[in-house]
Formats: sequence, structure tokens, C-alpha cells
Amino acid sequence: MRRDCLPVVALALRNDAALRFELCLGVSGVHYPDDEGRELHAVYPLMSITHNRRMRIEVSAPDTDPHIPSLYSVYPTTDWHERETYDFFGIIFDGHPSLTRITMPDDWRGTPAQGLPARRDPGRVQGRAHPAARRAEDVQMMNNTDTRPDVCDDAGPKPTMVTVAGQDWDQVTETSTALAKSASWSTWARSTRPRTACCDSILEIEGETVTEARCGIGYLHTGIEKNLEFRNWTQGVTFVTRMDYLSPFFNETAYCLGVEKLLDITDDIPERATIIRVMLMELNRISSHLVALATGGMELGALTPMLFGFRERELILDVFETITGLRMNHAYIGPAASSRICPTTASPRSASCWICCRSGCATWNICSPATRSGRPAPRTSATWISLAAMALGITGPVLRSTGLPHDLRKSQPYCGYETYEFDIPPPLAATATAAT
Repeated sequence: MRRDCLPVVALALRNDAALRFELCLGVSGVHYPDDEGRELHAVYPLMSITHNRRMRIEVSAPDTDPHIPSLYSVYPTTDWHERETYDFFGIIFDGHPSLTRITMPDDWRGTPAQGLPARRDPGRVQGRAHPAARRAEDVQMMNNTDTRPDVCDDAGPKPTMVTVAGQDWDQVTETSTALAKSASWSTWARSTRPRTACCDSILEIEGETVTEARCGIGYLHTGIEKNLEFRNWTQGVTFVTRMDYLSPFFNETAYCLGVEKLLDITDDIPERATIIRVMLMELNRISSHLVALATGGMELGALTPMLFGFRERELILDVFETITGLRMNHAYIGPAASSRICPTTASPRSASCWICCRSGCATWNICSPATRSGRPAPRTSATWISLAAMALGITGPVLRSTGLPHDLRKSQPYCGYETYEFDIPPPLAATATAAT
């Protein structure tokens, strides 16, 4: 469609009762260098939970005028997706509240997409004089009233950047002391959290008051899409299994289902292979939720759930190792086949693992906040939370925890889930622990 019609059409698709596409699942950039006048494409996959259907919107822009209206006001979940598309393809999303680089270094010139010219001036992030999101190793100190020639340019004062590592904090304090003569100064830094760097918190501080907090996407992006352009179908599995290392079998299965559909061999997949996929995915689902409960408890100051969660998870990883030969990053599920034959010892080990995991559930009840406090967890309006969750693109168990019993295995079954009898567990409350 025409790019100037995008916000109006998206709003109608979301609000019209006959359409009701509540979810926008992201934004993908595509570059067609030979499509003159339409080189840059932005693709928006939409989903309607109310009517159980999907659609896709695609808009284009010329390489010489890479502007597309932002959908952030309609679908807030496009925030990071539009920033990533801007970062990699140079598409400028007009109206985005903070269109800054999200993955590439701030001093990177141009875009990684092959053939695109440099769209930004050296040393600056396009569209923002003082970018809020910096790399985690950089502490940005900005004195808004400093007019010294060495810290100013035509656009105004430049932030003082101090790159720190290890014991270099003395350098930061020396710089902050020099800037303290001003009435207003700010520090941007990465918060320390007891988990992997999949999310950064960037804080703006005035004195001892945090005046603004922002989230960064972290450092887990590995350019998988670009790497797959130079691999065959089978080699692609080794990349997608690492996209979410807590749910590798889901990544592998989703990728292989897509490849099999493109090759028109979906009906040729043996039933045994499909059953193995379901078994691995469901075990993987449990192990992933155990990590969510374990790390979530630890971040709230509860160490015991961390110990118990990883104890049960190790039993599931033992099953994975028996079947695939690896505990993580398996690359086991392949297009139309598996990388190795499922051993006969997999079934009894899986049964033993399941018995141990079920017996450990009693331990989890002891660790829950509601049990320790003697009163139920506070409830909030599930209806409002469901709408907010869908606006943010939230699906799966987190969406179900708001009271909306939506399960893709039921509404749009795959891998033969329509042949299995299972219930969607009703959530007790719209809380973090109810999501798992």
C-alpha cells in the first residue's frame, strides 16, 4: 500500500470490530536494490485473536527518500522493531519517539544492508542530537550548559563520553567532578543484573534522582538473517537454534516447518518425526519456564527458586543430551528429517525425568510469595491488562496469565497438535508467576 496511508489503515485494522487485528508481531525490513523507486520495503505481520486470522502489510520507499510513517502510536510493540529496521536498512520511521540505533555502534557509518549509502553524518545518530541509547561500556556525561569549544559543535554541546572497563571508575568520577560545576548533568549507564545481557536499563540521573529510565535490547543479536542468505536449508538450523537458547527446539521446528512449506513437502513428513518434535518442544517448554521462575525469583531476592529451578532443568537437559547428543544448541530437527535416530533409551529416561519434575512441584509451592505471606497475590483488572498486553505484542503464557485463554496450539494447530487432548490451564491471577 502507499506509505502515507499506513497509519490510517493500521488504525482501522485494529479498531474495526469486523477486522480486529489486535497484534502486530513486528517489523521486517527488506532491500530490493533492483526495484527502482521501491528499493526499501517494510513488512508488518498482523494477527487477529478475535477472529483467528492473519494478514501482512507491506509498504515501500525509494532509496533516495527512505521515510515511512511510524506505527508506534497504533501498535507500541513496533518500538524496537522499527529502531532495528532503521539501524540495519536506513528506513526512517517518521513519528517514532526515539529513533536511535539499537544494535550497531553509534559511530557506524551507513547501514549494514548491502548497497545502501551512508545516511548519517559521521559521529552522530540520525534524527537525534544527543542519543539516549549508548553502548553498555560507555558512560555518557552531558553538561547542558558547557560551551567550551572542545565540547561543542554547530548542533550545540556534545556529551562527554568515558569508556570504562574494570577498575576505570576513577576516571568516571574525575570527569563527573569536572562537570559538577554545572547545575544539571546526567549519567547514562547500564544497570547490573544477575542474568545475561538480554536487556539493559539506561538511567538518566540528576544528583540522586533518576529522571528517566530506558530499556535497551542488549547484545544477543547475531545477524542470523543475513548469515542465512549464504547458507543452504540444512545449515540454517545451526543458526536458528541459537536465536533463543532457552527454546532451541521451537526455533528449529518453526524454521523447518517454513522450509518444508516452501519446498511443498509438508505432507511427506513421517508421523514419527512429528511426534518427536512435539515431545522435544513440550519438554523444552517446561525447561524454559523453569528458567523463567528461577531467574525471576533470584532477581526478586529469592535464591531458593533459582536452585530448585535449575535442578529440575538439568534433568530435562539430560533427556535432550540422550536424544540429540547435546544439552543446548542442538541443531537436531532438520527439514524433513532429524540429525540422528532417536535412541531407545530416550523413552525410559523421559518417564523418569517427568516423575522427578512432578515431585518437585510441591517444593515450588513452598517458595511462592503467596504461600510465604499467607495471603493471595494481589489481583488487577485482567480485561485492561489483556488489551495492554496485546497492544505490546505479548503472546503465549504471559498473555494467558491476563485471563485470555489463547493458545496457538489450539487456535492454529501445527505438528499434529489437533490430535492431542490437552487443556489450557486457567490463570489464577495476572501476575508474573501465573504466566508460567
